Amino acid sequence: MLTAMSQLVADRPEAEYAARKLLATKHEYRDYIRLMLYWHLGRRGKIDLARAYLEERWRGIDKDSWPARVEQGDQDVWRERLIGYYVGNVTRDEIFAPLRSREAFEASGFNRIGETYDEMRCEAYFYDALLQAVTGDAATRSARFAKSIQEVLETRAGHFYEYQMARYLRSRG
Repeated sequence: MLTAMSQLVADRPEAEYAARKLLATKHEYRDYIRLMLYWHLGRRGKIDLARAYLEERWRGIDKDSWPARVEQGDQDVWRERLIGYYVGNVTRDEIFAPLRSREAFEASGFNRIGETYDEMRCEAYFYDALLQAVTGDAATRSARFAKSIQEVLETRAGHFYEYQMARYLRSRG
């Protein structure tokens, strides 16, 4: 997982291959790699291929099961919501509403899945940054990306890979 993640974020030539190898496993974090692969391929003009990886995953997700699974502490729900956000089946507000405040986070039930408020905010803003970098109005992509990266860094969740990757991406300009 770390190999695929680091190659994707460092824009290495073998990144797509490493990501696809990980996607063929049952690694618990493969959805994060799927999101990073979307960004990686999108920057190369391969948005249709990138979208196909996500849509394949989305077909196996039961959105109606989320409330009960969150109550049970199922961490996969968060990652599935991010996949849904990327394919347009989950709104930005559905991602960020539970993260508006600590109180909203507690009320959402996401406090049961093993991540803190700041850790979830870190992940949400990081994956939002990657999405903003390859979608929407090309004239505003860079600014939207930079804003989301700044939001990641403001979480101060330095022990999270997403935080470290955001620092790296910001340093690259």
